[in-house]
Amino acid sequence: MSTELEEAKRQLEIAHAVSTALGQLISDMLIGYELKSPRQGHALEEARTALDQNIEKFAIQGVGPDGQPVDASRVFRAEIKGYLDKAEDFARYKLKLPARS
Repeated sequence: MSTELEEAKRQLEIAHAVSTALGQLISDMLIGYELKSPRQGHALEEARTALDQNIEKFAIQGVGPDGQPVDASRVFRAEIKGYLDKAEDFARYKLKLPARS
């Protein structure tokens, strides 16, 4: 295996570990926000709305096959929202709240 491929694999493993840890952290934060909020039952939705609004601000540039810059924001936002969905689902499960609609 080439050094570049080994380094890419190592970076992918690190990125996966970080994304898993961040998902757990977001779940814990959502749970804590819901439990400490005077608006229990609505705090989780408020937190998720704030997260979604912030994600819409993300601008991510990629490189196309021809080497030209490509706006990859939409694709990455969708991926990030998928991770947030999982974090929210877990928080709802732990809090015994109804599933997302």
